[in-house]
Amino acid sequence: MLFRSSPGSYTVTVGAGGARSNTGTDQSGNNGSDSVFNPAGVEGTTKFTSTGGGRGGCNPSNPNGPAGSGGSGGGQYGFLHPVGSGNSPATTPSQGNPGGAGAATAPEGTHGGGGGGAGAAGSAAQTGANPRGGVGGAGSASAITGISTVYAGGGGGSAQFGGAGSGAPAHPAGGGGGKGGANPGNPGVDGTFATGGGGGGGSTPAFGAAGGSGIVVVRYEIGQISTKAQATGGVISYTPTTTVHTFYSSGTFSRSEEHTSELQSRFGISYA
Repeated sequence: MLFRSSPGSYTVTVGAGGARSNTGTDQSGNNGSDSVFNPAGVEGTTKFTSTGGGRGGCNPSNPNGPAGSGGSGGGQYGFLHPVGSGNSPATTPSQGNPGGAGAATAPEGTHGGGGGGAGAAGSAAQTGANPRGGVGGAGSASAITGISTVYAGGGGGSAQFGGAGSGAPAHPAGGGGGKGGANPGNPGVDGTFATGGGGGGGSTPAFGAAGGSGIVVVRYEIGQISTKAQATGGVISYTPTTTVHTFYSSGTFSRSEEHTSELQSRFGISYA
């Protein structure tokens, strides 16, 4: 998105990935937090928010078991609670997609759906001869830094108790999302740092994983490669035509000359 920035300082908040549960197994994790450029501004004009991802669901008997909604939604565990919705709150263009449906059948056991990603919904858990957790939804590619990178992939769903076919390896997830844990008792894999990827679900008694942290990138055009940036803040790099400020942690973007900048932010999505 393009915006006209006036000289001054702009607060940059880089959201944390959703933390895993620390209260025991069969407990849901936590939603990721938002990444925000200029929280004091007007949303869509001088303020830009990338909503944190929704948590993955947990044991259907747990009243706190529903998957969370957010930029992308968390995957469902079992079948009683709903999947997490994506693009919540609604924006144009859409931030992300819903999580996938879980499954609970005998004798395969209970499995989690994949977390939603920026590019696609999470897939449903599989049952039958090859039961396993759902695939995390694909992320979305961006070359704002000068290098094409896929961000905000959903985390893989966990594979739970079962008979024949149980313990199949969980699927990898695209765009920084972590793998889900396979039976028996394997933990999920954390989402990748600074990609907004979802964490993988854990197979009881192991824990689900944490989501990857977010990233905020601001760039502006220059006539040629220069060793002198027109602004400060973040990690500064250059392409042949732009100066790029990459924030891996919260900070301040400051500039003294008015110019048109392009901003894009991606937040950590946490799924199970």
